[in-house]
Amino acid sequence: MLLLKVDLAGYTVTRHWLPIAIGKTGKLPAPRPGLALPEVTHIIVGDSGRPGQTAAASRADLGQAYGHFLVDDTEIIEPVPAVTSRLGRIEQAYYLDPALQQPELAAKAIFVTLCYGGGMERDGAYERWVGFVAALRQRFKLKPDAVKAVSRVGPGRDDPAPALRWAGKTIDEYLAAVRHRQTVAQGDETGVPAGAPEHVR
Repeated sequence: MLLLKVDLAGYTVTRHWLPIAIGKTGKLPAPRPGLALPEVTHIIVGDSGRPGQTAAASRADLGQAYGHFLVDDTEIIEPVPAVTSRLGRIEQAYYLDPALQQPELAAKAIFVTLCYGGGMERDGAYERWVGFVAALRQRFKLKPDAVKAVSRVGPGRDDPAPALRWAGKTIDEYLAAVRHRQTVAQGDETGVPAGAPEHVR
């Protein structure tokens, strides 16, 4: 299958959307329920929780809910529409348990997941994660404090602490790196190159 690739501030994003699905009664919501995101006010960062599982392998693991983006040392995959839709569609991505500390924040957030460990190159994965989140912050014109860790909005969650330990960093060092990263936006204002397909599903 040929997947659309889009440039965002020098980072290649591969569109590989999950199928739209409805969560079963009494069970967790589907990773991509197909609902439009009304606005983007925050970026929430976490990790896959599965050391050694790449972004591609994580996307193939349909039992998981990894949010809008999966980042590893070699690629960035978009399982839920956020920047690659030619029509500018941004959808909600299920990521956290419904019993949130800040549900109103998560309902308007873009989720970015770092895949880590195993044979992945540590510095490459970390730097890609930092730079891409900085690019997203610029893309959506968000304030520096708009980037949050999953552990600070979801009860019982500690990510991205495991990935940060692997990278030899703290969450404060990571957030500071994102704040200070200079990005240069490329392409048109949608981030989608001319000639990209019209379909969005």
